Amino acid sequence: MNFQHSARILKIVKKEGDLREFEHCKLKCVVMRPMFDSKVPHASVHLCGYVGVPENHPLYGKDYEDHHFDIHGGLTFSADRRPVKHGDPEPPNDGLWWFGFDCNHSNDYGFPLAMGGTYRTMNYVARETRKLARQLSIIRKEK
Repeated sequence: MNFQHSARILKIVKKEGDLREFEHCKLKCVVMRPMFDSKVPHASVHLCGYVGVPENHPLYGKDYEDHHFDIHGGLTFSADRRPVKHGDPEPPNDGLWWFGFDCNHSNDYGFPLAMGGTYRTMNYVARETRKLARQLSIIRKEK
């Protein structure tokens, strides 16, 4: 059994990079590859998307499991710290509450052992992250 990523996947990963930061609907957004290490042939290449909401947002401090958003795989993360790549030091608190999702579900390609699955590109995850930011900004306006 092959425990390494294909050359095609590694080429895409290298071209995309591991991090993209932007603002959408006046909210901070991050797309990152939290677990990839090019020195580990079987490390996951999946991406995650995160959106930070300020303290005055109605969902600030709320658990992701209590809320449903129309994004890839649903929410899988909420915390008072911006997420970091596995092994990196924890960042200082930036005053935001972060919600996030991952692209490492059974229908996604992340680990080389995954049988099939679709690799979700940086552009795809950035679109889904903007979608989450839009949904969070609407809640902000409604409250």
